[in-house]
Amino acid sequence: MSTTQSSEFPPQSSVLSTQSSKNETTPLELLNLHLTDGKSKGNKSNKLYQKFNRELSWDAILNKGYQTDLAPLLYHIINKSPELATCNLIISQETKSKLRALYNHYLATILIQFNELDKILSTFEREGIDVIQLKGAELAKNYYPNQKLRPMGDIDLLVRKEDIKSAKECLINQGYEFNENSKKNFPSVKHNTIALTIIDLHRYVAKSDFIKNNLLEFWENTLPINKNQRHILTIPEEFLLLHILWHTYRNLSNHLYLRLIWLLDIALIIREKDNIDWIFIEKKANEWGIQKQVYFCLYFTTQLFSIVFDKNIMRALMPSNQSIKIFDFVTLRIENKKQASKNSKRVYIILLNLISLNAIYERVKYLLYISKSLLEESTGKNKICQYK
Repeated sequence: MSTTQSSEFPPQSSVLSTQSSKNETTPLELLNLHLTDGKSKGNKSNKLYQKFNRELSWDAILNKGYQTDLAPLLYHIINKSPELATCNLIISQETKSKLRALYNHYLATILIQFNELDKILSTFEREGIDVIQLKGAELAKNYYPNQKLRPMGDIDLLVRKEDIKSAKECLINQGYEFNENSKKNFPSVKHNTIALTIIDLHRYVAKSDFIKNNLLEFWENTLPINKNQRHILTIPEEFLLLHILWHTYRNLSNHLYLRLIWLLDIALIIREKDNIDWIFIEKKANEWGIQKQVYFCLYFTTQLFSIVFDKNIMRALMPSNQSIKIFDFVTLRIENKKQASKNSKRVYIILLNLISLNAIYERVKYLLYISKSLLEESTGKNKICQYK
């Protein structure tokens, strides 16, 4: 999935007034109220919560392009969440007006994306191509109040390796153009007068040196979404959650890039599915070698959002206290992607990767990779050390 958050939103002529924004319910408080049916605004004593509650201001979202993909859900919460009617929300008319404009901007793109997705899935069904919707599309349809509330940078579809050629031909016949020079997956683009639709075809759920997951397990545990669509498949929430946790940590540790909507996705899966098999999650995290990534993303999510789940998994997967302190150190210092210095980013990336690795040989292998990366950078062949 693309790691570039859209910055295209209606230009705003002025920032929110100091008086109107000072006492307003913050976006992070609003999201926590939504997750808890009005019971909690979040853990205000937590340092990480304080950092993001400060940075995720209405001004940042509406005027500075920060985490704008949260706007549709925030707009929905303010206008269509009766359970929050008694919470004494303080939202200025100025904020509501600008939020509505941003919501409408995203709405047009989302409607186009899902219209395209429906046509693609219908074609795959007709051609007998098995497909699993990953990440954004799956989450929007099953975990958000409405699929129009979850923006997507692109649409990720997993198909069997032997079906890649047929899937590409289907997309080409529908007007998509493939980037044959791409080193990962098979991204394709379809131009539209309003927005681009990007389809990312995947052969693998996670392609990484240290991910030991068995792709066959995903396919063996799928079910058709309904009796009339036998080739459009869905995976259990445990597999979906594991994939989202791994994907989130991968982007954080390789790019120092975090879309808060990814943590919100995690919180919504946990909130909507109270029957998640956490023993299974623990077992698979250990089998696949991603127990630390799972722990740190759950840990990060619980710092920002008030969610209730079986905390035994946190105790079972907990890394050393030193690793947790390093994670806290880095996440408290992550700035806007464009503000962080090159050297700081490199140090933080290295730290986040090292604390996620289990065996000594894995850490040695990673450090050798870093050495090679730095050498290539010094000769102009590589810009920054990013791990697979």
